[in-house]
Amino acid sequence: MLSVVAILASRPLWAVALQSALITVCATLLASVALSLRKRRRKRCRTCGHDLTGNVSGRCPECGEPI
Repeated sequence: MLSVVAILASRPLWAVALQSALITVCATLLASVALSLRKRRRKRCRTCGHDLTGNVSGRCPECGEPI
């Protein structure tokens, strides 16, 4: 079984950097989507996170964002 060092040494440096960047971007996007869905489920404003429970105006009273 090859060690991590041997695997990384067998690939060009740009490929390793690209793979690391891609993993980081995907993880960031996934976390952002998960946070947005969490705010929406808890009846919170997507922009500022203000609690919208009982709000019937159609706008966030904190930032004015349409709901």
